[in-house]
Amino acid sequence: MQRHRARKALSVLSGFVLTSLQTFPKWYEREIRPNDQLGYILQDLNFKEFLYGKDGLISKVLARNPHISNPDLIFPGQIVQLPQTKEDLNQQFTVIETRNKEEQHQPNKVLHLKSYQDNNWTFRLGPHLSYQNRDVYFATTSGKVSSDIITGLYGDVNIPLNSNWALQSKILLRRISFTESTSRTFQSDSKLFLKLSFGVSRKIKKLQLLTGINVEKMPFIIESNPTTVTTESFYVISPYLGALYPILKRKNTLLMLGLSSRYLFPSSGSTRDFESGFGFKFYLDATKKINENHSISVITFADYVDSKTTLVEHQDLEAGIQLLYGFKI
Repeated sequence: MQRHRARKALSVLSGFVLTSLQTFPKWYEREIRPNDQLGYILQDLNFKEFLYGKDGLISKVLARNPHISNPDLIFPGQIVQLPQTKEDLNQQFTVIETRNKEEQHQPNKVLHLKSYQDNNWTFRLGPHLSYQNRDVYFATTSGKVSSDIITGLYGDVNIPLNSNWALQSKILLRRISFTESTSRTFQSDSKLFLKLSFGVSRKIKKLQLLTGINVEKMPFIIESNPTTVTTESFYVISPYLGALYPILKRKNTLLMLGLSSRYLFPSSGSTRDFESGFGFKFYLDATKKINENHSISVITFADYVDSKTTLVEHQDLEAGIQLLYGFKI
């Protein structure tokens, strides 16, 4: 009787040990070298049958390596986990099948979102092109003053702090020249205007909250006399609050919808004071990841600002596009 119990206990213990071995198979890490392809690597490991397809060996290896979305897009320096034997491969796939489905099928992330996880700084830089329509209300009359097409250079940088927080900075250098639609003489040449932004972003699930400070040089139309109109520039500080939300995710492409608002603090000019203002901005940020380190983004936006100086009120509406090249370091 005691021998029977001992054999039964040994059988249970052996089953437990075998189950533990199946649950924790042996995998090893390999660094991708130039000209490596995942299919060829598996063939070198003598995994030659059923490489492709839903239940193929490549699908099982991708399940172990969620950072690889396309087996044909692997790059030198990447780390990939591979099984030591075919048995390890099948055991790992069995374990993965028991996981939560949401964990298995995580959406692909593009460059400026993935940077939160890989701790790389992300830079984007490119041309700015927009058109601004401006309504001006003087103390005595009102006139519609519209700028020519605005050209410039835009850039931004994202510096991750951890999985949820990041620092952000933006720069916009624009050249603006003005024309006037009223009968007055308009005295102004094209000028350069600089805008700097410093802020932080907080990721809450899919939503990104943005807040920070803008420092910019802004042009304003002033009434010199009843027949002449000139411009004056003010340095304005404006805190902003905004949000970004992904509305489309497909493979290596991400489309984000953004909204932001800002308040313009009072400041002093050479001949008069800037009293206050507020603004709203709506934009779409579409990013296509080229590879692990490079991307292309297209930002389209509409920006409305209502501002007031001594005796003059402005209502500005600017719409434009920015084409950006992104890279990580």
